[in-house]
Amino acid sequence: MSKYGGSDSPPPEAGLASLPWVIFFTHRQCLYYPCHEAGFDLNCLFCFCPFYSESACPGNPCYLSSGLKDCSLCLFPHNIKNYPLIMALLDTRI
Repeated sequence: MSKYGGSDSPPPEAGLASLPWVIFFTHRQCLYYPCHEAGFDLNCLFCFCPFYSESACPGNPCYLSSGLKDCSLCLFPHNIKNYPLIMALLDTRI
């Protein structure tokens, strides 16, 4: 039996605070894990960064001579501390 009495999810009134897996997960079975070297558990929720197509993103990308954006050293979307800011920035797009 699950912690919610047989249901796979908590009641709606529980709110996001009771749903840590909604804002964080680490996919250790991924073929590419770890995709970045970090001093913390990587958050794989934003594996494909929602800001990749943005010219001004909150991370720290560099640009290759070809003009392609290189985010391989960026840890911004993988740090759980940045989740509120990511969601706030995404909310401005709607």
